[in-house]
Amino acid sequence: MRKTVRDVYCRNIVGVSEDVRVSLALAIMRERKISSICVLREERAVGIFTERDVVRCVSEKGVHFETLPISEVMSANVLATSADTCLFEAFQVMAGNNIRHLVVLGDDGRAIGMVTQSDMIMHLGYEYYVKVKNVSQIMSRKVHTVSRSCTVEDAIREMARLKVSLLVVIEDRRPVGVFTERDVPRLLGVMSEMNPLLVGEVMSSPVITMHEDEAVFHMVEVLLEKQVRRVVVVDDQGCVVGVATQTDLVRGMESKYIDSLKSVVKVQSTELDRAIRQLSEKTMYLDSILRTSISIGIAATDAELNIVYFNPAAEAILNVPQAEVLGRNLRELHLGKADRFDACLPKLRLGLDHLFSFEHDAGEGGTKLIQARASGIKGLQGSLGLVLMLEDVTSRRKAEETIRHLAYYDPLTDLPNRALFHERLERDLMRARRSGKLLALMVMDVDRFKEINDTLGHAAGDSVLRAVADRLRDLLRKSDTMARVGGDEFVFILPEVNDMNDARGIAAKVLTALAPAFSLGDAAVPVSFSLGIALFPQDGEDVESLLRLADQAMYRAKEQGRSTRSSSVCLSAG
Repeated sequence: MRKTVRDVYCRNIVGVSEDVRVSLALAIMRERKISSICVLREERAVGIFTERDVVRCVSEKGVHFETLPISEVMSANVLATSADTCLFEAFQVMAGNNIRHLVVLGDDGRAIGMVTQSDMIMHLGYEYYVKVKNVSQIMSRKVHTVSRSCTVEDAIREMARLKVSLLVVIEDRRPVGVFTERDVPRLLGVMSEMNPLLVGEVMSSPVITMHEDEAVFHMVEVLLEKQVRRVVVVDDQGCVVGVATQTDLVRGMESKYIDSLKSVVKVQSTELDRAIRQLSEKTMYLDSILRTSISIGIAATDAELNIVYFNPAAEAILNVPQAEVLGRNLRELHLGKADRFDACLPKLRLGLDHLFSFEHDAGEGGTKLIQARASGIKGLQGSLGLVLMLEDVTSRRKAEETIRHLAYYDPLTDLPNRALFHERLERDLMRARRSGKLLALMVMDVDRFKEINDTLGHAAGDSVLRAVADRLRDLLRKSDTMARVGGDEFVFILPEVNDMNDARGIAAKVLTALAPAFSLGDAAVPVSFSLGIALFPQDGEDVESLLRLADQAMYRAKEQGRSTRSSSVCLSAG
């Protein structure tokens, strides 16, 4: 479902009347930590006063303009939107007018809220960003810089002249600070023409930077975590090469319009019919649609499946020059399994669509994962040919796999985490119920783990947990699951065991593998473990029962091992 302004805008609009002094408006902006304030007349927006207006006023009027009524310095051209406007349409208004704020109006024309670029970034999911590979693809390479010794007033005048929101403070081409339009309202109270402030005294430092090759979705995480609007982009030597802002980020989401392009191609079937019949002429209309698609590869065939059109994006995706494929049969492009493609031809000739994906060896470019849609073009005399749309989803798939790994695996040990453990236990219990076979659940923790952290440090504790995972990773069967579910607690799912003795034998192997001392720095430290076992179905038939009984067995084992300070195992008494 498409997102609208209603999903993200701030409903508590902050406004003042036209006759209030600028000083009061600035005090409200500082207190509320907001970047703009709306000027209202009978609940209708007649102006807006933003951080950018503050920069403009200081540049034009000096530091003592705060006594003026806000009506003299506000931006009277208020751009507004309705709550039902699509987010991308609202952003286009912002980008086209170089602004960050839109007033949201109700059905009666009254101001009911405000939406900013930050609101959009905060509410869009990862799927909006993963199609863009890295920061270098969206950043601006035009960076405006100043030195530490530049006065704040000169910096503000420069920002106003250039109409920019950020100046990067550099030394030897490396960023040492930033000065932004957000700093200006805060500094007005301490600025003095007699004793000018220097940028080096008030700049924000250290600088939030990203390497130009980092993924865009990582930039989103940084913006949200640090609550900033932009990052400075650096190269391998740490030198400034660009700036990436929220505006750049949303502009990089143009790949979301791919579905719209597909809809246009389908809706304009009449024009496509005529174009395919007259492909030798290559009408300007068809050529403009197919060649301006930035990331979609498009190939068109005649009724005999001979390729008659092949756009530059298709060349890049399949790593095949256009000259080598024109006139050849579409099957020669090796679009996955040839028999599967042939099987779908009857429905394509009826004008239907066929979705499929395949791996393609792109030579030096490596293996790519291609997502494809074949659409039949049906005219009055029958099938006129096919249109094939190709999209390289390799980066997106890798990003999705990365996100899934972060969601389901423990970052310290790279073992399944609690969420994935519960999924697998539910799955294996269902299989055990169907097959009538036994399933063992083992719970294990590190004895006196707190002592390790307290005496040797948390780094030593982390080292023990990683070493446990490394020692046991190849010990269990492929069907078994070992997970870290928190702190020093590990769990094991052992499907299809023969009996409790079988489970206890596996537990003994686990403790044997963990028996050697652990290397912590220059010392070899002995570590013991306690392990409890519960068996399905005799000890319990659901996740909660098995976990509770295995946990209780583990604590009995811990009590038994206290006297010997050695690892121990206990079975469930359930």
